[in-house]
Formats: sequence, structure tokens, C-alpha cells
Amino acid sequence: MIGPKVILAATAALLITLCASAREMRTWTAEDGRTIEAEFLSRDGDTVTIRRSDSRVFTLAIDRLSPEDRDYARAREAASFPAFDPHRSPSGEQIDALLRYGAEEGWDSAAERLRSKLLAAYGSRASQLDEWYTLYRWLDLFQDQPFHRELATGSEPFGHGWPDSLRRFVLENRDFSREFFGLISPGDRTGEVSRILQQLYENDAGNFRNYSSLALAIAVVYDQEPPRRWPHRQVSQDLLPRRLPEPEEAFEFFVDSHRTGRLLINPQRLRAEELRFTVDILAPLEELKWAQQQVRQGLSRFDQVYYAVEYDDSRYGRDVETIQYHWEHEDYRLSTIREKGGICVDQAYFATQAGKARGLPTLYFLGTGNDAGHAWFGYLRGTSGGWNLDVGRYFMQGNYVTGHALDPQTWEPVRDHDIAYLEERFHNSRNYRDSLFHSDFAREFRIKGDSEKALSFARRALEIEARNRDAWTVVLEILEGRKDVAAHETALREAADAFSRYPDLEAYYIGELAESLISRNERDKAYEELRRISRKNRSDRPDISLSMAAVFLEFSLTHDNGDEQLAIYRNLLSELGNHAPGMGFYRELGQPFFTHLVRSGRSDEARRMIRQTHRRLNPGEGTPLDRELTEIASRIR
Repeated sequence: MIGPKVILAATAALLITLCASAREMRTWTAEDGRTIEAEFLSRDGDTVTIRRSDSRVFTLAIDRLSPEDRDYARAREAASFPAFDPHRSPSGEQIDALLRYGAEEGWDSAAERLRSKLLAAYGSRASQLDEWYTLYRWLDLFQDQPFHRELATGSEPFGHGWPDSLRRFVLENRDFSREFFGLISPGDRTGEVSRILQQLYENDAGNFRNYSSLALAIAVVYDQEPPRRWPHRQVSQDLLPRRLPEPEEAFEFFVDSHRTGRLLINPQRLRAEELRFTVDILAPLEELKWAQQQVRQGLSRFDQVYYAVEYDDSRYGRDVETIQYHWEHEDYRLSTIREKGGICVDQAYFATQAGKARGLPTLYFLGTGNDAGHAWFGYLRGTSGGWNLDVGRYFMQGNYVTGHALDPQTWEPVRDHDIAYLEERFHNSRNYRDSLFHSDFAREFRIKGDSEKALSFARRALEIEARNRDAWTVVLEILEGRKDVAAHETALREAADAFSRYPDLEAYYIGELAESLISRNERDKAYEELRRISRKNRSDRPDISLSMAAVFLEFSLTHDNGDEQLAIYRNLLSELGNHAPGMGFYRELGQPFFTHLVRSGRSDEARRMIRQTHRRLNPGEGTPLDRELTEIASRIR
């Protein structure tokens, strides 16, 4: 005769099997008769967590559910979940158990169960809670609809198709995990990042483990194609196809180059956030091998590579009509550039590609000087040498050159503070990592809908490290969502003060503050904030001054009458005309202002303002700025 205990055990096993094989929605019934269609995520003690089809998550008291639902939840919990001890590092056995549980019960259930335990343990001074939190982030990323929705792939879940050994590697490798979650961003195509990591691992698991930071850098850069006009427009697509190599080819190139001694920096000593500026190669691999043989300057003299390409004065011709910006030779090989010479864009391209060939992170800068555009480059001088970002910057341009480089991870302009953080190794500092621990949990409580705890823990993070941008994001989003304008504006001022050493970030938060003030019709206060930052930066960072001025001018063109608009523009011309690069002033302020006047039927005023601008900026005769101002004046009738 079969006993009742055997029957109950068989029933529970059957329930587990059925639930593991079909993550179906089911009807949950409360004791008062109310129902909800949702799928089971986890049971943790006296609560059950379920998820509705719209992804909203509910945590319910188990004793308020119907008896059938209680039995179902208890049966589901019977599946093995590893013991959780936040005072000890996760063991290999516990990591294996998490992986088994996720594969059998679903990554959503695994992520929710571990998150519930983490949130309950936060504040207990558990020494290893951050390591368990990292495991949770991977489990969350593996599920169909991550709690961190900004990282959703939009198709198959991250890690879909990964071999078990790769999943285990990322969960047990703390350094790789820290790099990954510190680098991955909403701008990445995470599904493609996942595919590239899998491809590199399956191609050579041993090299992947030994050069995991290099693999990660390739994955976050090669997930999308570069812009068709990068790094500059003066070479056709036929001569320079804007295509990155295949990920495995690039990976093998750098690994082999390191092992054969052809690199100036050991890639194993660099982080992925630095290596992303090495792997963004446009020159074919054969040309990079040529550069490894022919470009022999060491780290201490690598700035000379820019000047190794002789400046081709003939490209400018004898007069305006014969200026030739475009490359006229049969190919754009690195060897041809060095043989034929070129102008600044060619010098910068040659230097950046030669640097990458030797394993150096390099940046290609494109910007404006007093009278024309200009290109230069920067490079990492070693693992402890910092960055040299001004190679060729002032060559033939005086001291008024500002510009930007592109971040190959997103193909958006690199932000100044990102470079500063790299130089300071800020993300590896003890204060930042301690602060990040609290801002991570602040974000989790915000996702869960507990804004009070989220705000409190974000403030705790800022007490440790006021330069933690993640924490400021949580604080500002919550205050803005509450419509607490005074508190929100106060926080923006505090954020600007925290980043006073980083001009771009200080200007960003002041710009947000100015927009808030303008929306409340506090225009004079907004103008004073913008003017203060503009004056602070007009000598060292005139590009920031111009961006601040552009915000105010745009508002004036929308809301002021004609006389007020003219007065605003004249003031900006007076304040910035002798400080900002002439071409930059024209592009940011002059051109949009003149266009606005013409479209408003004020052609006479437009011609008058162009003449005043020409006199104030005083470009050299025949320079690009001189020609543009003359041409725009001639087109106005």
C-alpha cells in the first residue's frame, strides 16, 4: 500500500516538473475572492512574488492566498535554491546551484529570489553582500524581462545559447563582472554584445579567460558599426570603408601581437574601459602589421608619430579657389599617407591607427580653431603615465582649438569627465566602490517602487563619494517625479558643486538648473547661472561657454521681441568674441542667429550683424571663416 507521504512527495515532484517546463500564467485567488493572472517568480518565507503580463511584480502574503495557491507556491519553492549567507563569498557549489536553479526554474525566479534576499540583508553590514549582488545582476540580465530594463536585448535574453562554462566564468570572475557592469550601458546593443562574447569564448576559451578585458572591449565596440563619416569626411568610402574587422580576427590580432612582443602596453594590464580606445581599428590588419614594423617610436616619443606625416602645404593651393581638402591619391594606406604627406586629418588618422597597432588606446580629435577646422590626437602614455590629449592640437592654429573625440562604445562624443575618470582611475578607488554599493541598492529600491528608501540610500552613497553620478541620477529623478521644484533645483546646485573640477559636468547640471528656472519664468536667475559658468570657462574651455550661450540665445529667439534678441546677441558677441574660437562662435551662435533673422524677414539686420561679427572675430583673409561670413552675407537679399 502506498502511504500518504509518498503520494504528497510525488505530487510535489510532478508540480515542480510541470512548472519548470511551462512558465505559464495562472489565476491566483485571494481569500476575499479577488483574482489576478500572473506567473510565479519566487516564495521567500511568508511571501510569494508573482509577475503580471505587463511585467508588474507583486509580493503577496502567502496566508492571504487560497489553499490551492499556497500549495502551489510551496511546491514551487521545493526546487533547490542555494543557501544565502551575505557574510561569506559565494562558493563554487553555490554558483553551480544558482545556475542549475535558473536553468530549471527560470532565470526570472532565480533573480527575484536572490534580489528579495539581498534587499532584506541590505543594512546588515554583511561583508560579502556586494559579491552576491553581482551574481543577482547576471541572473537578472539572463531573464526575458530584466528588472534593469535599460539593458534588455529586445529579442532573445542576454546569454541565450551560452555554454554552461561561459555562464559559470562570468558569475565566478569578480573582476570581469565588475568591469562588465561598470561599462555596459543603455547605448549598447546588448544582444549583439552577448553574441560576440559567446563567439570569442567558443573560438578560444583559454585566450578568452586570459584576455577577458580585451574580449569585453571588443564586444562593446563591435556591437554596432561606426558612422560612415568617421573619423573625418575627406576620404571616400571606397578608399576607407568604415568597417570594423570581425571580432575574432581583432581579438586574435591583439593576443598574437602581445605574445610576440609587438605591443607597447600589455593589454592584460589595461581595463576594458581603456581598451575600447585600442580596438576601434579602421585600417586593415595588414596595415597595422606594417605599422608595427615601421612605426618604431616608443611610449616616451610616441607624440612624434603625428609629425612623421609631413604637412602637405600644396593642399591649400595658391588661392581660395585651389584649396583641396580631399585626398587625391589612389589609396589611403598608412604607408601611402607617410610617403605622400597630408594635412591635419591625415596626420591624426595615421597616428591613431599606428598607436592602436602598437596596443595604445588612442583618441582622434576633430574640432575648430580661430579660422578653420582642425584634427589632432591623444594617447595613453602607459599604465601609470596618464593621457596626452594635445598632440598636434595647436599646430598652425594658435591657442583657440576646441573639439571632441568619439567614444567607440556608443559613437557619441567622449565626455571630458570620462577621460578625467580614466586618468584618475576613479572607478577603481575605494571611496567610489563603497559609494557604488549604496547607489546600486538605491537603484534596486527605486525599481521596486520604494522611493523613500531609494532616496535615503542614494544620499548615503553621496556622503561617501559626491562624484557618484549614479547616485545623483537617483536623487534627481525622484525629486523631479515628486514635482518638488525647490528640492530638485537645490539638488542640481549641489550636483554642480560636487563636479566643480569637471567643467563639462558642472555645466551640464547648471544647464539643467537654468532650464528649470526658465520654465518658472525666473529668466534673470537663469541668465546669471549661465553667464557665471560661461565666464568661468571662457579662457580654458570656451566651447563650454559657447554651449551655455547657445541655450540662452535659443530661448531668446523663441520668447523675446526683435530688439531684445539683438541686444542678447550683441552682449554674447562682446563677452565671447575675443575668447571663443571664431569658427566655433560662428557655428554655435552666429549662423543660427543670422538664419533666424533672415527667416523672420529681417535681412537688413542680418547683414548688419554679420558685418559686426566679422569685425569682432577678425578672421584672416581667405580663411574658411572669412569665406563663410562673406558668402552668407552675399546670399542675403
